[in-house]
Amino acid sequence: MWMNGKTDTFCPWPFSSIAPKSFDKTGKLTAFWPCCMMGNNSNDPNVLKIKEDVSNLNPEEMFYHPRMQELRNNLKNGIRDNACSVCWNMEDKGITSFRQDSNISKEIVSDIINNPKLQVIDTHVNNSCNLQCRMCDPSASSQLKKDTNYFIKHNLQYSVIEALDNRWSTSGKGAWRMEDVKQWQWIKENTDKFKILKLSGGEPFYNKHVLEFLDFAVKNGNSKDITLEFHTNGTLFDNNLLDILENFQTNLNFSIDGYGKVYEYIRYPMTWSQLDESINRYIDRCKPEFVHISFIPMIYNIFNIDKFADWCYNLNTEVIIHWAEVYPFNRGIVLKHLPTEILEKAKTIAENIKIDNKKLVNIIEDALKNNAENKQKALLEISLFDKSRDQDFRNYLDQDVIKWLTN
Repeated sequence: MWMNGKTDTFCPWPFSSIAPKSFDKTGKLTAFWPCCMMGNNSNDPNVLKIKEDVSNLNPEEMFYHPRMQELRNNLKNGIRDNACSVCWNMEDKGITSFRQDSNISKEIVSDIINNPKLQVIDTHVNNSCNLQCRMCDPSASSQLKKDTNYFIKHNLQYSVIEALDNRWSTSGKGAWRMEDVKQWQWIKENTDKFKILKLSGGEPFYNKHVLEFLDFAVKNGNSKDITLEFHTNGTLFDNNLLDILENFQTNLNFSIDGYGKVYEYIRYPMTWSQLDESINRYIDRCKPEFVHISFIPMIYNIFNIDKFADWCYNLNTEVIIHWAEVYPFNRGIVLKHLPTEILEKAKTIAENIKIDNKKLVNIIEDALKNNAENKQKALLEISLFDKSRDQDFRNYLDQDVIKWLTN
């Protein structure tokens, strides 16, 4: 039924995972989902439409909540639950969805459908981070407060909100204290009740509470049974951290959006050489069978992807690429704001890279199909961050993009 053509609605995450990832500025949980991407559904994080207060629920109570049971029943019976519209919309546009990227065997499908069990916890740490990535938001990086202060000082805060399609937040959301989050306390105290911990932030390995958790799990003997699937920028792998990670199974997801100086432009103030050394140090010490890398194609890097692909191809392990659209979908740097002639050239390059490119090509094709060329909005977002970091896009971007922006 769920494995049959257009009636395919099965997704493994509601049958094995819970994602408490929506917190207010005090660290109080306001909504939860079975996967992190459900949170991109709308401006209302409560896409599961749960009426009661969820702030005191622990991950087990969330997983067995009646609304989660309803979601599981819908997905295994060929019903498109409205809460999953992020994936339905991607699939309707011909883009491989996050649901479809969840490749699992039929045997596992059968097992988790008949025996749903909490195995994966996917949550946020606070916004403590060491980088100021251009496509990020202050709620996910403490370092972006520097940009916020600049924008406020120069009366540019409303221009930022316009350029980023209301993404930029100055409310303090994300800056809560980890010790105030009840769900995090449960995770620390119940390291025997889950198999996989997914963390995003902020930067998990920059967060002292995460490092304390790792040390605690090693000391109580549960680390050997826990797989860490952290979303990390991959810049902090020194020998002390690697000594700890060798006690866990690791399946890390690195966020890397460029090569060389384009990477440095996007993921300020990190240098490419520091990142390259850190990633290779992790691979040499932990010897993973493969690594996941998430890459967001956008105006900044669309002509840098071939160099990035060559770098991935030459790493001393298999690389699995996750191509993801920049969010929100109407901010200045989205691909659809480029002219079609530039997108066509980018598509040709993407079709010839050495690593898996199907979803990347789909994303570029969608930008062509829904093209809304908008140099003014693109230049607004780019120039705002150039001002706050004393940079100039002419020193980093592809010549075709520079010519379009400056003409």
